[in-house]
Amino acid sequence: MVEEAARTNVWTTMIHNGYDPVQSMGDHVYTHVVCPSIVRAKFSQSLLPPLPVAKNEMKAEHLLSDAAAKDPLNQCILLMGTPFYVNRGVLRTHTGGSFPVNSAGQLVAPLPKDVFMMCKKMNIPVGKVFLDLIFSLYPMGADVSSGLIRPALAYAFHLRLKYGVEKLEQALISEPVTNAGQLIDHLQLAETYRLPNLLRTTAVRAEGSCYDLMKEAVMRPEFASLSLATRRPVLDRMCSGWAHGWPMLANRSPTDKMERSLTPTCGGPPRPESDCATFRSIESAMVFEEMDRLSVEG
Repeated sequence: MVEEAARTNVWTTMIHNGYDPVQSMGDHVYTHVVCPSIVRAKFSQSLLPPLPVAKNEMKAEHLLSDAAAKDPLNQCILLMGTPFYVNRGVLRTHTGGSFPVNSAGQLVAPLPKDVFMMCKKMNIPVGKVFLDLIFSLYPMGADVSSGLIRPALAYAFHLRLKYGVEKLEQALISEPVTNAGQLIDHLQLAETYRLPNLLRTTAVRAEGSCYDLMKEAVMRPEFASLSLATRRPVLDRMCSGWAHGWPMLANRSPTDKMERSLTPTCGGPPRPESDCATFRSIESAMVFEEMDRLSVEG
């Protein structure tokens, strides 16, 4: 009985609920009967073969198959005349009725112009992008291929697939930045498809690891064509250096009103009155001007 209680976690629950076996059964019974039984039960469990892990055999192409068409749990979506059979639960969870319905009662996937132009430029079938995007919404679906991230992001944005947009935004953030053109591309995507995390990450990179690349990027006409709301955090980071500590603050003054220097013994901002000081306690308005004003605006 004790072994069965240990195997079914009843014993663990009793102990967590405050049960005292020594007081209830006595020290002799607990030491010579209960403890050996629990040890045997746990040891026998450790010798059991591991449970087989279920493998996901489903592929993205399954959404185009006859078997998927016959599955009553699937809903047909037409894209340029091609039917895709998507699980109704996935659609209800992620789309929220973003697909129009034709006269036959079938869902129709729209084809936004920017998605079409991206696919044409990259020589990629639109159906492949749509298939990868929809399949990535499945719980065990594969991620969108790296070469399809940008058109898939545009498609997810137009279809209002919030989860898909956030997932693809994270994929863009994970891309290693190697040139100024890539930084411009990230800023354009962040502005067009409202990607605040990508914009913030690019701004931090502009201040630190990609500072030299961003210096080249800000001189390009593509950067000047971005909105002020997109350019401002980048320029602010490049000038202030707030995220990298006081040495960078001393080297890159964000205003034109003073020249600062910092040595091991003097210089820098005024000493805060408390050990729990924040940025405001160092009189940032005096050093950096007002919080909502930017001296350098491109």
